[in-house]
Amino acid sequence: MAIDEYFRWQDEYSVGIQEIDNQHKEIINLLNDLSRLGVLENKRGYETFKTMLSSVAEYLKNHFWEEEKQMEKNKFPGYIEHKKEHGILLQKVTEIFNKIGKDEALTIKNVTEYLIVWYMEHLVGLDREMGEHFKEVI
Repeated sequence: MAIDEYFRWQDEYSVGIQEIDNQHKEIINLLNDLSRLGVLENKRGYETFKTMLSSVAEYLKNHFWEEEKQMEKNKFPGYIEHKKEHGILLQKVTEIFNKIGKDEALTIKNVTEYLIVWYMEHLVGLDREMGEHFKEVI
């Protein structure tokens, strides 16, 4: 089963701010697009993957910035931990970008699965907590 067959937006992921929810939906779409490249474990596939991964990383940076702005504005008590998790992922993506195609353990499939699992856990964990807080204060 392809990952994109089971990683879909669900209303329970909503944080109550439409802009952030829309960004979450787009991140899911981007990660699903990455997962489709898993069949291309060759030089061309890695180059395409790196290009797409760079775009995903840029989108994530902008999204995380928006979330962090909203967390500060709405005095989310988990702000520091949440921001730290964002930084850890962005650092990991940079490491992956620099090693993909050189480290045999970093297959497109493995990297994509890592990113999707991380994002799903983040979405149903820290983002859900953030959403609950937003619903109380907004």
